[in-house]
Parts: sequence; structure tokens; C-alpha cells
Amino acid sequence: MRRNATVVAALLIVALAANDLGAQSKRQFRSRAAFAKLDTTALMDSAEMRPLNPRERFDSLMIQMLDHLNVEYAPGVGLEPARIRNWEGFSTQAHPVAGILVDRPEVDGLLKLLKDHKELAGVPNEEIERRVNHVVQFLVGHEYAHLVQYALLPRESVESVNATRIIECAADIVGAALHQRYARARFGDGKVLEAALAATANFGWEIGAGNWLDGTSHPIREHRMQCIQVGQGSKFTDAEELTGWSLSESRRITSAGSVVDRDKGVAVSRDSSMGTFLSELTTLAGRGAAAMLDLRGPALLGPGQFILRKSLPTPWRCVLQVEEGRSTATCDATMFSSEAVSAYDGLVSAFGVLDRNAWQRDSASVLPAGTGKLEGFTRRVDGKVRGRVEVSMSQTSLGSQSAMQQMPQQSKVVLKIVGSG
Repeated sequence: MRRNATVVAALLIVALAANDLGAQSKRQFRSRAAFAKLDTTALMDSAEMRPLNPRERFDSLMIQMLDHLNVEYAPGVGLEPARIRNWEGFSTQAHPVAGILVDRPEVDGLLKLLKDHKELAGVPNEEIERRVNHVVQFLVGHEYAHLVQYALLPRESVESVNATRIIECAADIVGAALHQRYARARFGDGKVLEAALAATANFGWEIGAGNWLDGTSHPIREHRMQCIQVGQGSKFTDAEELTGWSLSESRRITSAGSVVDRDKGVAVSRDSSMGTFLSELTTLAGRGAAAMLDLRGPALLGPGQFILRKSLPTPWRCVLQVEEGRSTATCDATMFSSEAVSAYDGLVSAFGVLDRNAWQRDSASVLPAGTGKLEGFTRRVDGKVRGRVEVSMSQTSLGSQSAMQQMPQQSKVVLKIVGSG
């Protein structure tokens, strides 16, 4: 087969910069729509595309899963039997005509992460390898769910960038339901099925996005786990009913205002609402230093520093500093300057709707050399300062002047909430 100039040109247009998985990084697509719009003839003629190898372990598992789905579900939703092929370097995708295209380096990298985490948890290697088999077949179920979406839903809704979280969570739900039925038919109820479903749900953590605030990204880790678990517990046998239900469940899950992040063994509630976050922390700060100790998590390296159990979402980092008669919750994040301005204005605006009789707004200040902004709010009880809030934004240094000219400007936003007395 020859490399087709049309598909190469299209790939250059939609290529992304490298990500953490390395090999597959250079040619990822910006959106499902960009991928689906590739010329189908050129795509099918790409020299990069190869059949899976039925003698190779993971390829064989994928083929088995797709054969099952083609028989059990394709006729009910009007789908032709789908094909699955290897297309390395472009990220694993479902194309409405070409079928499922698997990026093996990407898949292998994700499976390695899952294996490493299971090994750290003390799971025996033999058991890890068995569980990974189920994860590979869930991946096929997830991509097949996208083909079902293309068959049943308006194409513009499947390809809408702003609906990415809903569509991906719904594919997790449908894919998990399809995989659960396949695994139950093969292994019955028992420990094998239980391990298969647990490994698949845990895989949701590995493939989850890190940025809560970017609504065009995939669901965050906690939500992807929940989407998969919801699908595993579904009772629908009709693919069309399952798909409709998955969309409503997906909207419910991905629109949740907060989640509990249990990474590294500590529960941290991350709230996407700045207003709710500020309201809760300033209420505690207004009661004094002792009241804020309720949010003290495990100790950090610095003296008197602890993880703050209430946090804004990634990329925010929140800590609690405890001193004699004073507790300070500090959240900071470094962002591109346009995002930083939005975050700063959002915090100031959210604070402005709180009880103005309790908290008095100080005069706005400008940081040295006009590099940022600073606003403060103070709570006084009987003439004494009981709480203090500061919101600041300042530019970060990128080193040399040439680096500053070549890189987008970044700024650091800091929120400090102090309880005194």
C-alpha cells in the first residue's frame, strides 16, 4: 500500500505537540471532528495502517472482542461489521467509516502505567497480566461505543468539541456495559469477573484528564472511573436504549460540582465553583485559626505545613500553614496570562458577593513595577482582625529575554485565606 499525499497533508494540519506518552504524540488530532473529516479513501489507503496480528496476545484479545460486538450489537443499530486495524502514531480512534484504529504504542504506554500502579499496590504479576487482558477488551468496547454514537446520534453532537466530556463519558458507560456482559458470558459471576471489572474501572484513572476547568477535554480521572462503574452496573440490553441513557448519566456525572481525589491516600475535595470554595473557607477563617484546623490533611515537608482537604481543581495547589494563633490556606496556580486574568477576576468577583458586612474590601493595590494585581478583604470582630483574604496575580519569570519573547507569557495567581486568634 502507498502513502497517500492527501492524508499526509491532512495530518499535518491537525497535528499536536508531543505529550507524555512520547511515540504517538506528534500526530494526535485536535478533535474527533478533525479525525472524522479525513478523506476516507485516503485514510483507508494510508501506508501507516496495518491489520492486527491474531497471533499476538493483545491483538488477539481485541479481535475477539470486536467479533463479539459485531455479532451481538451491530445489527440492532444498523451498523455494518466494523474493522479494527493498527495505525501507530495517531492515537487510538473510532472513525465512522474506517472503524477502530489502534495506536499500539499509546495503548502499551497506558497499560504500563496501570501495571506499575498495580505492582506498587502489591498485586502479583500473574494477576496483573490477567487483569490487563480485560482492560484491552474494554478499550475496544469504548471505541465501539463511539461507532454506535455515530450510528444513533446527530454527527455534529458526537464531534462537538464542547461536548467532549459528555461524549467520552457516555462511551465509557456504553463500553463498560458491553465489556461487562462479554466478561460475564465468558467467566460467569465470581472472582474473575470481579477482578476484571475492578481493573477496568481503575483504568479510568489512567486515561482521565488532569484539567477540571477545560470543558473541551476528556473527563477527569475521578469521573472516568465513575462513568465506567455506572456502565458496569447498567441493566439495559438494547444498545439504543443504553446509548440514550448513557448521555443523561454522562451529563449528571461530568457536571458534578466537586469530587473527592484520593490520590496518594489522602481525600481532597476539589470544587469547581470558586464561590462555593471561598464561602466555605472564609466561613471557617471568620471563626478563627482553630476552626480552620478541620481542613488539615497529612503533613508536608515544610514546618507546620499540611495538605488542605478542600481545594480548587487542577492546576491549583492548596496547602494549610499552621502557626501559633494563625492558620493560612494558600492556593496557587501558574497559567497562561489570559487564563490567569480570568482566574483572578473570578476569585475577586466570587468574593465580592459574600457578606459585605462581615468582610470589608481593602483598596486595590498594584504589585511592584506594575507586574500584577492585588486585592484584599478583612474581617474584624470587636475591632480586631479575625480573618484576612488576599488575591494576587503576578507575572512569572521565564529566564532570558529571548525566552520571554518566544514563549507565551505566564502568570501566577495566589489566593490566601487567613484565620487569626
